[in-house]
Amino acid sequence: MISDRLRKIRLDAGLTETQLADRIGKSRTTIYKIERGSMDPRHSTLIDWVEACGYQIGIIPAEAELLARFSSLTPEEQALVGALMAVLPDLSPEYREIYARIFGALPGHLSAQP
Repeated sequence: MISDRLRKIRLDAGLTETQLADRIGKSRTTIYKIERGSMDPRHSTLIDWVEACGYQIGIIPAEAELLARFSSLTPEEQALVGALMAVLPDLSPEYREIYARIFGALPGHLSAQP
């Protein structure tokens, strides 16, 4: 679950909810709700979150195009895309990997900054 991964990333960085909230310009309540799964984070919040915790997401040009399209969707549309991806096992491995990279689902695609 993404909420569990985000909480782990924050804790591994040694940040409190308040510290992370200050770094990414969100309220502590928002951080709390995202980590407990009662609020879905926007894509921009996901990127800000992992970067504030000392990670970066490596994106290749094809991913950047998909990311731009995804980012332009409403939160409801983003949730629908996520649900569809979960039920489309026949998606090509290339696109599954791109999707997984964008959302940090593959640990090798989150790398600590020096």
